[in-house]
Amino acid sequence: MSLRRLSGVSHLRIGLLLGHLALPVGLWLAVRIGRARFVGLAFYLIAATLFVDVLLLVGRPSSETVAADILDARAVAIVLVASAAVLALIGPGLVFYACVTTVLVAIFLRAFALENADTSACIDLTLLCGTSILLISSQVFTVAYYTNVADTINHTTTAMVLRDSQWLSAISSTRYYFFAAFHVLASTGMQFTKISPRPFMGVLMALLFQIALLAGYLFFNEWSHSRSLALIATGFVSINIAFLHYGSIAHYQSMSFVLFCVFLYLLYRGSWTGRDIAVTVPILAAWIATHHVSILIAIFITAVPTGYLAINALRRRTKDTTANHTVFMFLVFCLMFGSYWALITTKFREILIWVFFSSATAEGIPSRIYLIDTVSSVEQLIAESIPFFVDSVHYSFLLALAGIGVLVILTTDLFKTLRWRLILLAFLPAAALYFPSPVWIPLEGLIPYNRLRLMVLPFLVLVPAAGFRYGARPTDGSTLRRGIVVLFTAALVLTTITSGLTHPGLTDLLGIQKGPQEHITNEELAATDFVFAHANDQQSVYSRSDLMVYQRQYAWEQQSPAAPDQFVKMRASQADRQLITKPGLTVVSVAAFRNNGIRTVLVDLNSSRYGGYEIDAPVYASNYRWNRTNTSVVYTNGPVVIQYQ
Repeated sequence: MSLRRLSGVSHLRIGLLLGHLALPVGLWLAVRIGRARFVGLAFYLIAATLFVDVLLLVGRPSSETVAADILDARAVAIVLVASAAVLALIGPGLVFYACVTTVLVAIFLRAFALENADTSACIDLTLLCGTSILLISSQVFTVAYYTNVADTINHTTTAMVLRDSQWLSAISSTRYYFFAAFHVLASTGMQFTKISPRPFMGVLMALLFQIALLAGYLFFNEWSHSRSLALIATGFVSINIAFLHYGSIAHYQSMSFVLFCVFLYLLYRGSWTGRDIAVTVPILAAWIATHHVSILIAIFITAVPTGYLAINALRRRTKDTTANHTVFMFLVFCLMFGSYWALITTKFREILIWVFFSSATAEGIPSRIYLIDTVSSVEQLIAESIPFFVDSVHYSFLLALAGIGVLVILTTDLFKTLRWRLILLAFLPAAALYFPSPVWIPLEGLIPYNRLRLMVLPFLVLVPAAGFRYGARPTDGSTLRRGIVVLFTAALVLTTITSGLTHPGLTDLLGIQKGPQEHITNEELAATDFVFAHANDQQSVYSRSDLMVYQRQYAWEQQSPAAPDQFVKMRASQADRQLITKPGLTVVSVAAFRNNGIRTVLVDLNSSRYGGYEIDAPVYASNYRWNRTNTSVVYTNGPVVIQYQ
């Protein structure tokens, strides 16, 4: 469809006009509210709208395909190998990110040839999986122990305990007992491969997430009936920040996401033969025994298109065997899930207690996450919103493509087909839960943002893929238009992967904001060995947040007599701008404090800005002091110092 025909659709013209008029009003309101995150949200929405304008100017939204010359896969493979060499020789950084971006842009451009050329998607999927493994490896295998979240330590240690005891009862006192499928898999793998736990978990997660990509491609192809769209959507998943985050950490929701992708492909095939039952039921059983909240999210998001299928079949009164089988399989899964939670676990009761009584939202605490940071100066407000905007700009690219995708679907014959109505219907709740908005103020107090963002991915990416495939059309038009779309694609890829990766991330590369150290070094591991060799059973041990979690889990895995509450997060006084030392041992990660910063508990907060709360936040040597002379130094290996008081 041409832009002239598109401009003739009155309701879309009005919607676009109102959207543009709302932008300055929204920015004004965000400035009046005086909170940096709100201003950052306004900036990313403005950027998304501008990107839509650019794509409408350079593209020709249409459901027709265009001819495309396929890029030589050998050249793309050479750049992929070069990326691996750069990672091995130089490490993660701008050069590595540029090489990977080149590979991914080439894969996206190759996707346009899949519908018009007699070529297979296997080569492109192989290249995509290779790139995904490189991105995950750049986080996990370039440091001693990657701990982007503390749960990595918890789940790795749980698998180690299972491996050593070889009995599930060894973790009966933990919250993982009823959801131990991931830990059983990991412990069994450790036992058979004899690989040490930390590298094994990295390898396991990288391989599992390639299964998710392959299952995702099959699901996208089943829904869209387009290999090109399926490859583009799979590419969007592979670079997504939630995908990179959970692919880099040892977490049972990571395996839950993989099984969800497999389930979606099996579900929407609509087949229910004996072979399908033999494959599907064990997968469902394993998934139910893997995680808890993520399955609730999956049921909620999958119920929308599945419910529409059921309603459509009833309204038309047709015997659609595929739809009936899909609905039946979904109901069987819900019954299996509900039975396990109600009859074997106590999760239903725990969820109700959490939502209505003990969560941050129920206690009214989420205001301290988003709303406490009020700034009266407009200049300071804009300056403090820049890091959040830079970290969120990748949403602008994807949101712009989603907007183009919605225009293409609504203004072409695509909307007349059932599968595209399903795709659009499933996209709407996924988009509401994925893209940042003020609705996250209460939701963040119920469930971490990353968890929802990961589980909605399969239903989110097909509409932006349609926007890219049928709207951006980098193989159609003048050289200038093609160049703009290619630059847009490169910017989308680069900003997304650098926002999803943490050392270095996008704000680190731009020098805007340093993130705290998100890994444990070999020197910190050695210092922990010293602590357990010399500390007594009553001595408190203070250390940065991630290292404290490692020490607690180390005591459990080693069956140490030390009590968990002996290991405490280090504190820092915001009023005095210094690290706090207390009686006992204080493990100071000096190198991290001076370079990347360390995460501690901030106390003595400014009550006018923070309402008297304590928060877990990074501190840096540039603005906090560390008094090394007020206590005795009992151990040092250079980067780490242990003080005694």
